[in-house]
Amino acid sequence: MLQLEDLHAECCTHPASSIEHPASLPNLIDDEDLDKLIDRLLRSIFKNRTIADAPQKLKQYFIEQLTEALHEGYGATLDDIDFDTPNYKMLEALQEDVVKFSAAKNDVMNRAIARELIGPDGLLREWKEFKIAALQITNDHTEAFLKAEYNLAIVSSQAAAKWVQIEEDAEDLPVLEFDAVMDGHTTEICRNFNGIRLPITHQFWDLYYIPNHYGERSLIKQDVDNGKLTDTSTIIYPDKIPQIFRVNLAKEKMVFPPGHPYYGGKHG
Repeated sequence: MLQLEDLHAECCTHPASSIEHPASLPNLIDDEDLDKLIDRLLRSIFKNRTIADAPQKLKQYFIEQLTEALHEGYGATLDDIDFDTPNYKMLEALQEDVVKFSAAKNDVMNRAIARELIGPDGLLREWKEFKIAALQITNDHTEAFLKAEYNLAIVSSQAAAKWVQIEEDAEDLPVLEFDAVMDGHTTEICRNFNGIRLPITHQFWDLYYIPNHYGERSLIKQDVDNGKLTDTSTIIYPDKIPQIFRVNLAKEKMVFPPGHPYYGGKHG
């Protein structure tokens, strides 16, 4: 089974990236207050032995962080866009996806915490032992995982905004070209796809429009049809593309892959 640690590994991030990935999350809440929210959550789960009545403040924190990334990537909020336009409909759907993803993330985290109530010996843990184990889970979800998800939200929303433009200009610019950042940090995925030119309507873009992994740096260019299209029989399809990313998120109006492990509720 795909582990969250492996899935969130940013295999293509580099300071020279065409997309700036933050070294830290936006300071929406100071460290002390975040620690208090985490402590309150852990004490609730420890006391009640269930997540049924667990505080929802961390879920809201996830929503706020990822919404910040969404607006950064899209370059606008709903207040900036005219109602009933393609951009408004796209951004509205992306915001709904962020809320859905954050709720799933929060639920997976809480379930993982609850499993730590029982030690390897099958007995209920004391508070101190439980807290140590549970903090490792909350640290992952509020730090490493969330940073990777924040960066993905930026890339996905940039790609979504680009897709709106692609559809608007499709008649005059009917061809898309995969444009990878080529350096020592480029993944096999992006290296193999670099330079591919195919019509917007080609099924290739239904599976391999960006992002194709966490830490994605590639861009998609839109161009005229000058007759120079890629022979699809020459395309090398890397086997390292996570299955969950084989979807055009922008076309589906999503920020996060619908097959993400969070939605299965089996990963922690």
